[in-house]
Amino acid sequence: MATTVTTLRAALDERIAISGPNDVETAYAKNALAMALLESGQPKEADALFGEALATLQALGRQDTGPALTMLSNQGVAAMHLGDPARAAPLFERAVTLRRQLYGRSAALAALQHNLGRILAKTGRAAEALPLLVDARAMAAEFSGAASPMVLTMNLSVADAGLAAGDLDGAERELDAAQAAIRAALGDTHVLNARAEQVRARLRIAQDRPREAATAIDAAQRLLDALGDAGKPYLPEQAALRSALSGHPAAARAQR
Repeated sequence: MATTVTTLRAALDERIAISGPNDVETAYAKNALAMALLESGQPKEADALFGEALATLQALGRQDTGPALTMLSNQGVAAMHLGDPARAAPLFERAVTLRRQLYGRSAALAALQHNLGRILAKTGRAAEALPLLVDARAMAAEFSGAASPMVLTMNLSVADAGLAAGDLDGAERELDAAQAAIRAALGDTHVLNARAEQVRARLRIAQDRPREAATAIDAAQRLLDALGDAGKPYLPEQAALRSALSGHPAAARAQR
């Protein structure tokens, strides 16, 4: 990847020498370099380059084009890598609006809208996230099938957003249906079952049911351990759940 970044830096310098800093081809070259930087773990520089590329397209009146859509999505991903979901949200909102305007309903729009819904739910806007996620799920089912991994993942996101919005009963209904669908389509050992157990643990914590929350955390841990490397990205959530449970008043009462 270091060689790719070096090559793309040279290509950008060459493009600027040929076309100047504010040409559309220069914007495309910046986007290509920014993508390589993002993939190589350099989100800060990538974020700045995405912003420069988008500013160029805006100045040229090309802000409502397919390339602009790609750059908006890319910068949203960079913001998430930088741990700034509040800044990522408006980027994804613009990207969703533009994709819908350019291409209409599609599996790609469903995936992008799903990402936006998850970000909104994480930034205290769960009530706004929920209808977006429900619509994204319906769109994904239309284009990918109700038993597709995309829809099965979105089922969990709908349950999670319902929980964040405070609708515990609705979240539990969604979660029960989501986990049953995962098991029917993918079996009992798929990573989405671990994710379902993690959502269930958060639900049980919110319901002041600490023993059942601990059971769900342990169930998720067994599944993740069995998955090996495939389960590692979900281990930080395990630590967060255990911390939330240990600090929850109901957990303290249960230990007395």
